[in-house]
Amino acid sequence: MRAQGVLLLGVVGISMWLVFLLYSQELELRERRSRADELDERMITAEDEIAQNKQRIQDTQAKELGAKAMAEELRASQQSSIANGQQEVAKLQACQIQQKDIEGKKKAALEELQKLKVQQEQQWKTAEQAINALKQQVEEKNKICPYVDKTKEEAKKICG
Repeated sequence: MRAQGVLLLGVVGISMWLVFLLYSQELELRERRSRADELDERMITAEDEIAQNKQRIQDTQAKELGAKAMAEELRASQQSSIANGQQEVAKLQACQIQQKDIEGKKKAALEELQKLKVQQEQQWKTAEQAINALKQQVEEKNKICPYVDKTKEEAKKICG
């Protein structure tokens, strides 16, 4: 009987030990499930964040492509503006050269005009002097003709 008591006590002790092991394994299993659930939630959150970051990266890349395209357009526009500016500068220089040429011709024409005016005034004065001399000759003729013998050929020429 003693052996049965010891055996019973051994069986109860082993059973208790097994129950304790089972209970501790159950607690460990619950804790691991809880951690697994927590890790699943973290993983889902991390995956969502990764997806959001990927979307942000794609958005940023799209904006970058748009900015690069705009920068290229601006560069092309700038090059075009520079080329147009250079053409306009060349045109301006050509116009300035033409203007200087025209001003030179104008100056020469004005000088020629001034010379012609001076020459015309001199001719006018000469013509006035000639007219005055002729008037004087006519007046002298008129004074002499009543006294001249008109039968002579020379007198006829002078007094008519």
